Order: sequence, then structure tokens, then C-alpha cells
Amino acid sequence: MVFSMESGTSAGSALQLPSPADLQGKLERVWAYLTIKEILKKRIETTDKDEKDRLKERALELSLQVHYNMIRQKACFLIMK
Repeated sequence: MVFSMESGTSAGSALQLPSPADLQGKLERVWAYLTIKEILKKRIETTDKDEKDRLKERALELSLQVHYNMIRQKACFLIMK
């Protein structure tokens, strides 16, 4: 997250904070990233094949959701292909 000074302000001016909508989007992406990471960790730890498949599907489902933008469009195309 980058905080930038408004153009034309002096060095002592207040920083311009991101909008609540921007923060919410970033927080959702962080949540999705950490959730996917946790799911994949559980997948490595489990020995049940059905559970591994279920966890893999859940991680893939979360990563492909458009509003999280975890996978770029080209990579998404390759996965779907």
C-alpha cells in the first residue's frame, strides 16, 4: 500500500490515505491469499486423497474468483484449457 503526498503540497503536509473502497479491496485480496495459503498447507499435511482433492478444488475456486485477481487472465486461460 502506497501513501503519496498530494501534488503541490509541502513536505510537512498530511498524507493522502486510500479510500475505504480501496482498503476493502486490498483487505479482501489479503484474506483470499492467506486463506488459499492455509488451504494448500492443509492439503500437504493430509493423507486422505479425497480430502486432498477437495482442498485443491477449494483453493482453485478461490484463486479464480474475479474480484480477488489472484491469477492473471492469461494464466487463468491456461488453467482452464
